Amino acid sequence: MTPAVLNAIRISHVIVGYKYYFQFIEDIIKPDSLCIDTGMKKEKERAKEAFRYAEQGKTV
Repeated sequence: MTPAVLNAIRISHVIVGYKYYFQFIEDIIKPDSLCIDTGMKKEKERAKEAFRYAEQGKTV
């Protein structure tokens, strides 16, 4: 992961992603961040969910 990606994860209030990959970032996620994980082939749903939180002013 690039430094920009790592920083984005560190500052996010909400992280939306494929559940398998959360194991690789759990040590850098803020304790109070909301993590929304889904299964495979849910890219469209994850993107919609991320936009909903971003529209509420959250860093996603």
